[in-house]
Amino acid sequence: MGSRGSLGVRESAASRPPPSSKTAPRRRLATIRGVVPDLRALPAGCRFRDRCDVAIAACAPEEPKPLGKGEHRAACFVAELGT
Repeated sequence: MGSRGSLGVRESAASRPPPSSKTAPRRRLATIRGVVPDLRALPAGCRFRDRCDVAIAACAPEEPKPLGKGEHRAACFVAELGT
């Protein structure tokens, strides 16, 4: 298959919506303020705590465990508290 065939495959794949968008309208994710930490030296605790509007003291010493199932998961002490 030449480049023409590859182009057709890419165009076909690009025109198909992702599986999750079949049932839900696409929405833009909220922007997280601040600066992304250096991935080679992540801070202790929750890596979002310095940029989070609802961070609590528990966020600093340890990383929260993931909650939820499937695509709808969060690693957040505040979510764990139900607030």
